[in-house]
Amino acid sequence: DKAHQKACDTVKQSLWEATALAALNAKGSYVFYTDASAAAIAAILHQEQERNGKILQTIVYGSKSLAKAQLN
Repeated sequence: DKAHQKACDTVKQSLWEATALAALNAKGSYVFYTDASAAAIAAILHQEQERNGKILQTIVYGSKSLAKAQLN
């Protein structure tokens, strides 16, 4: 679906453009993205932070290819 592809592309682009991960801030809401396929899983945690306006800052991200046993 086009909406899902656009969302995935947006997440990928934000990771490529990120110069560094940010530290958690006491204020600001969180956005948690997850994705899964038949062979892998991934997650990204963003936090809305104030930096010359509000932006979503990447806090942590990770992905994992699943082993054959995990796929079963």
